[in-house]
Amino acid sequence: MPAEVGLAAFHRMRERGLLNGASSVNEIENALIEPLAIGDRQVRYRYPHTKSRFLAEAMQKFNLEPAPIHSALELRNWLLTFSGIGPKTASWITRNVLHSDEVAILDIHIIRAGLLMGLFSPKHSVQRDYFDMEARLVAFARAAGVSLSRFDSIIWCYMRQMHAMVMNALTALPSSLNRA
Repeated sequence: MPAEVGLAAFHRMRERGLLNGASSVNEIENALIEPLAIGDRQVRYRYPHTKSRFLAEAMQKFNLEPAPIHSALELRNWLLTFSGIGPKTASWITRNVLHSDEVAILDIHIIRAGLLMGLFSPKHSVQRDYFDMEARLVAFARAAGVSLSRFDSIIWCYMRQMHAMVMNALTALPSSLNRA
């Protein structure tokens, strides 16, 4: 889902007071089903039925147990216990809450950059090897002496802006790398 859609949904949920842990699945679902305004167009939130259940459960869990915010890895691991939250989302939340450089947000742009620079192997699968790929990116940023959050943010922005050039470069690589 594009970031703009997620942010629009978040703002709607917050404006309607649905992020307090007391909202029902139906209340959340109704808010997500309504089209969202993104610039001058209306878009639909993907999977509002499933996501509303995940969100209601998450808000209840937040009210029942405190988030372990003393450690980035503990927070990320705790978030991974929530239905519907995988490593990328858990890392994104952790990064944005704790401003941590211990976790990486491996989206398609970062993965493509890692493939192009040889940091990731063509045999890597983000679904299977997320934490190995993350460790490689964290180690690379540390060795380069740069903040991981700044490093992957810059990569993300450039890779997103240069989509056509990136896709051409990936196409020029051996076919085993073209799966990203």
